[in-house]
Amino acid sequence: MINIYSYGAIDIGSNAIRLIITNIYQFETKTQYKKLTLVRVPIRLGEDVFTLGKISNEKQTLLLDALTGFSYLLKAYQIKEFRACATSAMREASNSAEIINLIRKSTGINIEIISGKEEAYLIQTGGIADIMDNNNTYLYVDVGGGSTEIILYSNRKKITSNSFPIGTVRLLSKTVAPDIESKMKQWLNETLKEYPNITIIASGGNINKFQKLINNKEGKLIKAKQIKKTRDYLAELSIEERLSILGLSSHRADVIVPALDIFYSIIKTVKAKEILVPKIGLGDGIIRALHRKHIETIIQHAKTT
Repeated sequence: MINIYSYGAIDIGSNAIRLIITNIYQFETKTQYKKLTLVRVPIRLGEDVFTLGKISNEKQTLLLDALTGFSYLLKAYQIKEFRACATSAMREASNSAEIINLIRKSTGINIEIISGKEEAYLIQTGGIADIMDNNNTYLYVDVGGGSTEIILYSNRKKITSNSFPIGTVRLLSKTVAPDIESKMKQWLNETLKEYPNITIIASGGNINKFQKLINNKEGKLIKAKQIKKTRDYLAELSIEERLSILGLSSHRADVIVPALDIFYSIIKTVKAKEILVPKIGLGDGIIRALHRKHIETIIQHAKTT
């Protein structure tokens, strides 16, 4: 017997807006996830928020256009259960409440602004445990446009997590507070005293692109020194050369070096020798959370009937 469930997840980040639509096949003994579509729209809300404190009229229009399109895709795929989560940029925008109200009235999409802890929790439930080995220690690092989420795991169990306001768009706009990186390093050093031999699980669009650039297969460990080597090579190229020689998109070419800088800073701090780059992120966590809630509702209903 098999039951098929379909869900949608909208991730409104500081560097881009994403829609994921996934089918979940629930067998009697296992669960399978099949991603039907992934749409990414490069709207940098963080460019406005981290410098002006609010989202400009131009970005509001682009956001509304993107989410209007997403609403039609959700209807076309007949998705009845979906969730839209906004992270760092919308958390800090002074006009986020009025934008959320406008989008709800125009598209029917209700945007939730989630905290850094909620973001880390959703990322945590996105399938990370599936790629971990028992008796090993992992540091999950997700670098976004506005923030970096870090989760420590040991023996497949979450030990602790934290969120730091340092990201690629913040670095480009020079709006990272001077002491944030040192605070992040201090937290890492204090947290990992009892956990040597860390493997980093790296997440985010930029590290996924890095993996493609070095032709690494998903699931294969990457030596930490490869991050530095690739970062230095990319830094020597102009934006135009990254576009023409490497074929990067215009919305990836400028943020990939700051992303690798953040990853390498963490790698050096924790003395990690290897990293793993699976394709797991916030959207996957949203999908799985929706499915858990749906199954719990079915079970509760069965108990009361």
